[in-house]
Amino acid sequence: MVTRREALQIIGGTVAGLVVGGVVGYYGGKLSAPSGPSGPSEKPKLKFGVLFPFTGGMAPLGAPEGWGAIEAIEMVNDRGGVLGNKVEYVVADSKSDPSTGASEAERLISVNGVTAIIGYFSSSIDMAVSEVCERHKVVSWGCGEVADKITQRGYKYVFRPHVSGGAFVTVTVDFLQKVIPDALGKKPGDITIAEFHEDGAWGTSIGNALKYMNDHLDEPFNIVLSEGYSSRATDFSSLLLKVKSVNPDIIINAGNPTDILIIAKQMRDLGVKTHVIIGHGSSWVTKPLYDTLGKDSNYILGNEPGDYPPGMKVEAFKPEVRPIIAEFERRYKEKHGVDPIPHAYIGFGNTWVFLNYVVKGALSKFGNAEPDSLVAAAQEVDIEPGEIPGLSYGLKFVPVGQTWKAPWGYTYTSGENMKEESMLWQWFDGKLKAVYPEKFAIADYVVPLPPSSPFAKT
Repeated sequence: MVTRREALQIIGGTVAGLVVGGVVGYYGGKLSAPSGPSGPSEKPKLKFGVLFPFTGGMAPLGAPEGWGAIEAIEMVNDRGGVLGNKVEYVVADSKSDPSTGASEAERLISVNGVTAIIGYFSSSIDMAVSEVCERHKVVSWGCGEVADKITQRGYKYVFRPHVSGGAFVTVTVDFLQKVIPDALGKKPGDITIAEFHEDGAWGTSIGNALKYMNDHLDEPFNIVLSEGYSSRATDFSSLLLKVKSVNPDIIINAGNPTDILIIAKQMRDLGVKTHVIIGHGSSWVTKPLYDTLGKDSNYILGNEPGDYPPGMKVEAFKPEVRPIIAEFERRYKEKHGVDPIPHAYIGFGNTWVFLNYVVKGALSKFGNAEPDSLVAAAQEVDIEPGEIPGLSYGLKFVPVGQTWKAPWGYTYTSGENMKEESMLWQWFDGKLKAVYPEKFAIADYVVPLPPSSPFAKT
C-alpha cells in the first residue's frame, strides 16, 4: 500500500519557502528564485498579487502553476509591459492551507496595495481567498480551481476562467454516450458505472454533475455505486472492495493528488477489474501516476482541460499563438530544469489572458487598472478556443447580475467561463496523449482495456 507520505514523495520533490520578492522551488529540477520588479510603480499602477501553494502538500503541482503565472508576467514585461506599462507583482505562499491563503490575501491587499490577486491551484484556497477579495473589492483571478461553488455565490470581483467541475463531466458523458456502447457491445442501460469521489468541493462537483447529466440522458447508464470519501484517508481498501463487489464496466473517480495515487495502487493490488477507468484530478494526468503504476498505467483515461500542448494537436491553437507557447516552454525549462507540466500551462495561459485582455482592456477604456475597471474589462472579453497560449478553451464570462444555466444542471452567476471545455487523455507507455474529442486528439483511444492491463475484465 502507498502511504500518504510515499504518495507525496512520488508526486514531486520539496518546494522551499519564500524569499524577498519571489519563491524558491524545486520540481525535479534546479532551484529557481523568480522575483517581481523592485522600485516605484509605473503610472498607471499595475500591481498584482501572485498567490499559490509554493510549499506544503499541494506544492508539487501548485508551485509549477504559480511559476507559469510568474512567467506570463515576465514575458509581458519583456515585451514592454501592458501598453508600455510594466507590471509589478508580489509573490505570496498559501502553504497549501486555505486559512493561510486568506491571511496572505489580506496582507497583499492591505499592506502591498494590490488591485488583483492571481492564484490559487486549490478550490478550497480559492473559496477562502475570493471571500477576502470580494470583501475588499479587489479582483480575484483563479487560474486552476474547479469547484462549482466558486462562481455560484454572485460575487462581483471573483473570476474563474479555468474549467469548472461540471464542465469536466460534459466531455466524460459525451464519451460515454458516443463511444462506450459500441466499444462494449452493450446498451447504455446495461452498462454499469461505479463512481467515487473525494467529498470536498471539487469531487462533489464531479459526482453531482455526473448524476444530474446521467439522469437527463435519453438512455441513462446504470450507476451502481456513487460514494464520497475523505481525501485525508490513507487506506481506501474498504471502498475499493465495495467497487470490486459491484463488478462495474466503468470506473469514474474524482480525487486529489495524494489519494488518487493510493487508490490507483490499491485498485491494482486488490484486483479491481473493469473495462474503462476515467480519472478526474491532477494525478490521473501527470507523471506521478506513471511513477506509481509504471506500464500498468497504460490505457487509463484522464479528464483534464487542454493545458498540455505537447500531448494535443498543435493545430488546436491559432498560428499566432504557437510561438508564444514555444517561448514559454523554453523559458520555463531554462529556469526550472524540466519541461512545464500541465499545471504550469494553466498558470501561464490564464495569467496571459488577464494581462493581455483584461488589464489591457481596462487601460485602453478607463486609463487605469483599478478593480472596478478590471471587472468591466473582464466582462467584455470574448476569446475563441485556440487563442489562449497553452489552453484549448475560449473565454466569455457570465455578466455581472445575470445567471447562466450550464448543460450539467448548475446555475452560475458572474465570473464563470461560459466557453469552458475539457478533454480526455490516455496513457501510452509513460506518455499522455489527447484522445477525445477528435479536434484535439493525437492518438486513437483504446477501449476497452486490453488483456495486458491488470485492471482489464476478462
